[in-house]
Parts: sequence; C-alpha cells; structure tokens
Amino acid sequence: MKKYILLSIFGTALLNCKNMPNTNSENKAQEILFSDSKNSDIIKLKKGGSIALKIEENPSTGYHWAIETEKNCSVAIDNDTYKQNDSAPGMVGVPGIRTLDVLGKENGKCKIDFKNTAPAGEITETKTIYFVVEN
Repeated sequence: MKKYILLSIFGTALLNCKNMPNTNSENKAQEILFSDSKNSDIIKLKKGGSIALKIEENPSTGYHWAIETEKNCSVAIDNDTYKQNDSAPGMVGVPGIRTLDVLGKENGKCKIDFKNTAPAGEITETKTIYFVVEN
C-alpha cells in the first residue's frame, strides 16, 4: 500500500510541478538556487551531466541542511563545498553558500530530502527535490 501511495505522490509531482531546467547539451554544470526551488520540484539531468545546487546555510550558528538520499539513487553528490560570505573582521554568525555538485549517474529517478537542522537536532524545515536522469 505504501508503495502505491509513494508512486501516486511521485506521479502527481511529475504532472503538476514546474520542471526545473535541464543541463545544457554539453553537460556543463548549471547552477540552481535552492531558495528558488519549491518542495517537490523536479530537476532533470542528462546521464553524465551535473547541476550545481547552491544552498544558503549558516553552520556557524549550528544550523545546517542534512541530506537524505534514497538507496540506489540515480544521482550522486560528487562534491560538497561551503564558502562563507565576505564579512568585516571579527564578525561572527556569518552565513555562506553550500554548493552540491549533483551528478547524473544512471537513467532513473531519485528523491532527496533536505532537512534544515537546528543545533539541538530538531528539524525546522524540510524540502524534497526529485531528480530525473535521462540520456
């Protein structure tokens, strides 16, 4: 029963959600701002292509986005980097940008949950993005 509900949700997401842009034909990484995506958005990738997902984050205050990927996912996070925003000397609690390079490994689909986690471990926000990899 759970399987049918999940398939129904995914099918509805495929039909009703705005499709995010594809990578270009040369498989160069395209940037997508996480803040511009909505819950249940769909991002399409070509097999071997990648997308740089830019996420505003402030780990200096203890808040970070935890990432949960389905088993046998058709995408992989190839690189995960963080760069703090420029600030005046002595400033604390300065946010920055976390960049995830998401690589299309094989044809298929994958659901990734992003959970904004507070210092004590409670989840303050959850966003799900579906990735679809095609030739």
